[in-house]
Amino acid sequence: MEPYLYMNTAEGLTSRPCNREDRDFVLGIYERTLFRNLRDYFEPDLTMFDERFYEDCHQKSLLLLHGEAIGMYQPVPDTDALYIKGLFLQPEYHRRGYGGFLMDYFEKIALDRSLPKIRLHVWDNNPAKGFYEHRGYGSIGLENHKHLLEKKLYCLTDRKENRLVALHKLPEEGIMDLFPALSHSLVVGVQGDRVLFVYNNWKKEWKLAGGVREEESPRECAIREMFEETGKSPVDLAFHSVMEWRLGREQRREYGALYTCRVEGKAEILNTEEIGATRFWDLREDIGDVAELDRTLSLAVLKGWDI
Repeated sequence: MEPYLYMNTAEGLTSRPCNREDRDFVLGIYERTLFRNLRDYFEPDLTMFDERFYEDCHQKSLLLLHGEAIGMYQPVPDTDALYIKGLFLQPEYHRRGYGGFLMDYFEKIALDRSLPKIRLHVWDNNPAKGFYEHRGYGSIGLENHKHLLEKKLYCLTDRKENRLVALHKLPEEGIMDLFPALSHSLVVGVQGDRVLFVYNNWKKEWKLAGGVREEESPRECAIREMFEETGKSPVDLAFHSVMEWRLGREQRREYGALYTCRVEGKAEILNTEEIGATRFWDLREDIGDVAELDRTLSLAVLKGWDI
């Protein structure tokens, strides 16, 4: 795991692999943080950590502030999630934004590795449990006083109560026979590791190109909407899936066709009544209000996730 990706060096934050000379710092941070939780259940013994230190120290990374170690972490990629095996900050650096920075860091690492979830264990009596819950983590199990928390790195229900139910993978031919009420098409336009988003002036948010199907096929709708909203003609337009939605408080069922394509050239500067701008987005950078379910669709295409 590359320890320097996404580190905020402008604020003095860097990282490096742990080594044998870091023994006193590592054991000290255990005593000052972990042991406070363990003492509610049993009297912890530093010996067990000391004996294991030299076996696994190289798997850990230290968080440095202006060269001084202030924390320790160990992200471990699993088959479908990034597991945070250990995350500790010196108590005097709590509530100063460093924990949030590390959680953002882990999410970027997980996305780079095409992992759709992050998991970690937290003791039931650890106040940090509230911090994780505030960031969208939920308990999926409790054993020996420890919760296994998990966060999906994609959204399935947005703030308007619109819900993405499924992406039905099937051949494009015949989709109108199976889904005669299919009402719209969306296009995930890809350039490298970025997706083309458009800013909708009416909804005041960034979204994928696409719109309501007129008297045309879903593919023709995708081509037309792509050109009208981005000024781009799609290259190698490919059918991805049929999107199944439940919309609004009424949970009205609706279906749409999802396409993907390559996009060449720079993002166009548009200023139509509907579309104010276009941009290629890495799906991580803060660009303002985004149609979160469109981000989910983009991740499903880019990362090959099953939704």
